[in-house]
Amino acid sequence: MVRSCYVCKINNNNPESANLSFHRLPPDPAKHIIWISLLGIDREKTLPKLTLICSKHFMTRTSKMILLEESF
Repeated sequence: MVRSCYVCKINNNNPESANLSFHRLPPDPAKHIIWISLLGIDREKTLPKLTLICSKHFMTRTSKMILLEESF
């Protein structure tokens, strides 16, 4: 299955994505809204059921993935 990042459109078939992981938006409504906001996505926009974000937009801090505001 081809996985594509909703933000930068890179997919897992691209050689540049060899070390990337892909993450779903959180199901928790409060966290979902925060992610959408940080990603600069219009809250009124209907997103695909499987919206993925690649690890280029995160940083690792104490084994937790944290969205990078600076990457948007």
